[in-house]
Amino acid sequence: MKMSILKKVMKQIFQIEKSEDRHIFDLWNEVSAFAVMGLPVSISKNTVEGSEAGSPQESGLFRRSIGTPKGQIKDWRSAVPDSYKGVHAVEFSDRYEVHVDRFDPSVKPLEHLIFDNGKQLATMLSVYAIARFLDRPRP
Repeated sequence: MKMSILKKVMKQIFQIEKSEDRHIFDLWNEVSAFAVMGLPVSISKNTVEGSEAGSPQESGLFRRSIGTPKGQIKDWRSAVPDSYKGVHAVEFSDRYEVHVDRFDPSVKPLEHLIFDNGKQLATMLSVYAIARFLDRPRP
């Protein structure tokens, strides 16, 4: 029963055409629904019955992106319509980890950097401050 509710919610949130491979679309649609609801999502690249979980790109929902290095192979993002939020799928060799960013970097890049990626912002500001200090005029 929960899955049917999730599918209905996602059909309302992600109002897009289904890809040719309905199984892959449905899988990533459901994964995105769990993430949007704030649930932690990790999906094995080999799903039940040994079939492969297609790439997020094959679903038609996600586009290739970049993310903070965590040992991943690729990063994938999908905007949440009528929202500044974005679904972020991080691809590792054996699994995908999916979460929702408060701000999709393609819509609100500065806010994404501040609120969703504070460590990277702090590093960038530190490097900038050191560079300014080293570049100052000397007496």
